[in-house]
Amino acid sequence: MLATVTRNGTEVGRWSAPGFPYEIEIELDVLEEIRHRAEEGYQRIGHGGVEFGGVLYGRIETGLVRILEWRELESDHAAGPSFVLSKADCARLEAMIAQPQRDGLLSGMEAVGWWASHGRSTVALKPQDVEVHEKYFPGAQQVMLILKPARHGPSGAGFFGRNGEGELAAAATEQEFEVRANVTALIRPPRATAAPRQLDAQLRLSTAGLMGGMTASGLAPPRPIGPRRPEGDSGRHAAEETAQPASAPAPAAESTMAVAEPPLDPSGPDPGPAFSGYATPSRGFRWWFLGALLAVAALAGAVALLIPQLIVTEPDSAGLRVEERGNLLVIRWDQTIPRMRFGDEGLVEITDDGPPRTIQLDREELNTGTLTYVRRTGDVKVALRVRSRGRVTLEEFARYLGPAAVKQEQPPSTRGAMSGQLQSDERRVDEALKQEAFRKQRLDESVRILEERLKE
Repeated sequence: MLATVTRNGTEVGRWSAPGFPYEIEIELDVLEEIRHRAEEGYQRIGHGGVEFGGVLYGRIETGLVRILEWRELESDHAAGPSFVLSKADCARLEAMIAQPQRDGLLSGMEAVGWWASHGRSTVALKPQDVEVHEKYFPGAQQVMLILKPARHGPSGAGFFGRNGEGELAAAATEQEFEVRANVTALIRPPRATAAPRQLDAQLRLSTAGLMGGMTASGLAPPRPIGPRRPEGDSGRHAAEETAQPASAPAPAAESTMAVAEPPLDPSGPDPGPAFSGYATPSRGFRWWFLGALLAVAALAGAVALLIPQLIVTEPDSAGLRVEERGNLLVIRWDQTIPRMRFGDEGLVEITDDGPPRTIQLDREELNTGTLTYVRRTGDVKVALRVRSRGRVTLEEFARYLGPAAVKQEQPPSTRGAMSGQLQSDERRVDEALKQEAFRKQRLDESVRILEERLKE
């Protein structure tokens, strides 16, 4: 399982396994693009699809491998749809390993490993994979990423590399993880180091492999597009083909542009449609349509009955991630998955500075898919647990690693500000009262003087 980590505003997956003296970090956008390419090849043909592979670029540090970019090897698939390198492919691979030296997009990076999709085997190294890794990626911390696409559900994936003794294990590791589709990664603006997307070139390459090298491996070429004559056709064209001698010469190429039809005899039989590949449309009741409706209704009933079992038994992922907004962290998860939509409550445990803090979410808050938190440090751990019917049905972890939180100046106390304002108002009232008393005293003195003059 990949632990999601936000590093300097970028979401990365952090992987580690017992016996490996180093950890692996891969940008989640890079992982999503590789998964999308692997599943695209898996869906092209049956029996395992078309396998792809390429080179992983990044930086190797002490105890850590950072995967920052990827490129696909344009294989000619001379041996078939499996990813088996030919001599021309090996020459291209050598050029791709040295590509950071001449490609400005990959400046500051190096080839830290390679990747391949396995549509016909499990998440494990095949003998040809071991041979390629030993020959072209001999570094102690150079790794390989294997993806196992699936037609339904998440793809399987796993990292392989050398242990502390320099041995390369070909068996699947216990730390195999799932890679689920993340459509938002494909619609984001391209990275500054991403290669220009050349869909037409990839399509031409795959078509050339399917029409050329793959036909030698027993794969049938695509069927030509056009109307197909129904089986058992005994019409006019079938009779004409039967009556034509076997030694009749083929018509010239120029004569195929326009062919004159003989005049129709009104008294003769109906010659039938001009193209025998098309049949007269039937106007009867479409029984197949009724059967399709019944099948859809039965499928809907089965899904409604199986939803509770799927929630409990099927593995699921909420894509828990942490986004940085200065000192504010935005914790997000996918609220559309069944375990979230049908969960009774959720618990978010945040470990920052001090003991863990637990925040309880009801179903309505759980379905919002977001929670904000003001961080105090640059290392914040987040755990999300979803409960349904009294038991934990989903548990995920994420971690934020970034700069230390910026300390803000404490504003003056509201109580102190109010006390100062009251004292100022009190002084102004006292001064006004004193002035009013002085005016009253002078008025009283004037009244007394007037009364004495009136008495005289």
